[in-house]
Amino acid sequence: MLTAAQQAQTAVRKRRVMYVLILMVVVFMASWLPLSAVNLIKDLEIPLS
Repeated sequence: MLTAAQQAQTAVRKRRVMYVLILMVVVFMASWLPLSAVNLIKDLEIPLS
């Protein structure tokens, strides 16, 4: 059985891990979205102007 302090520490650690994972997903999406959008526009032959 975990003590209250250990449970609190585990909760903080899990929250930090979730924050880092979400941040990684957001950074990945932000870095690849422009290229994917340009490729999609080129594939669909949508005029940019």
